[in-house]
Amino acid sequence: MREKQNRTSLHGVLLEAYGKGLLITGVSGIGKTTAALDLISDDHFWVADDLALVCRNRNGKLTACGHSKIRNLLHTDKTGIIAVRKLLAAKKVKKSTVLAAIIEAQRTENVRSSMVAGKKIILGLEVPIISLRIPSSGYLNKNLLKKAVKKIIEMDKPRI
Repeated sequence: MREKQNRTSLHGVLLEAYGKGLLITGVSGIGKTTAALDLISDDHFWVADDLALVCRNRNGKLTACGHSKIRNLLHTDKTGIIAVRKLLAAKKVKKSTVLAAIIEAQRTENVRSSMVAGKKIILGLEVPIISLRIPSSGYLNKNLLKKAVKKIIEMDKPRI
């Protein structure tokens, strides 16, 4: 993470699910892009691959978008580097989103996947983070990502 006063860049895949901007981070090759592409549906949108720029706006919210030089590209082992529009319809791609949470995919020596909720400070603001601990021989997949998204939605619901 490279942070300046009101902006920072983070390695990951940026999407919007149920109106919430989600940044999926983790080491290269863990399956971030593939899982995110598999998750795109009626309520989910693609924003960026590989590098997300996060800015703090005048209202104090964190907005995120792709880097201008690679904004319209994505990379998977299967496709190589290609234009986003070759895989997704224009209506499924957004230029930016309000960052609501981070999903961090981490390799672990455990044999089973696990999920841990926490917080991270970005540009002085607290952001919810879900750490997905994935066995060293496994990958982030659509099902794990769906579980993390569901957890974020649950965390965001007001408590009565």
